[in-house]
Amino acid sequence: NETNVEMFSLQAYPQPFTSSPTLDNTTFVLPSDDLAVWQVALQLAFEMGRKANISLSDLAVSFGDEVDQSRHLVVLGIPSETKIIPQLSKAMPLPFAADANAPVENNELPLDFRVPETADVGYLELFRTPWNENLLALTVLGNSQTGLEQAASALIDPQAHNQLWGNFAIADAGQ
Repeated sequence: NETNVEMFSLQAYPQPFTSSPTLDNTTFVLPSDDLAVWQVALQLAFEMGRKANISLSDLAVSFGDEVDQSRHLVVLGIPSETKIIPQLSKAMPLPFAADANAPVENNELPLDFRVPETADVGYLELFRTPWNENLLALTVLGNSQTGLEQAASALIDPQAHNQLWGNFAIADAGQ
């Protein structure tokens, strides 16, 4: 079910995750014991299926220990609590250090984080998986549950989604 992924942007979401009529090319990677993250994942999965007009889904779920490396990934959670983040970090536009809930600033990118440490912030990153350049991973992360919900909302809310460009976005209460 591989689809060659040439160009990609958060603006194109829910593509390529919905390129299969049953979503059998996508795995959601979730913590096994965090109901609040599962609720956010359900909202995203529902919206993904609605936008793609899916009537029967074969969407997979993984707890991050082992993932099917032949599928696109949608990873949700708090970075320091998400088991797969260390495996993905080298491929991410802005990686997360071990046990950190904010990305490591990269001097090569023209970004300056001006977010107070106490602010609830969400992070969206879209990138090729480290094991297959034809597959993408989308991380929907937050430094808190509120931050995670803000990141997911940026994908679900049409007005916020229209403001997404590129492969990295920060979502907070104001934008």
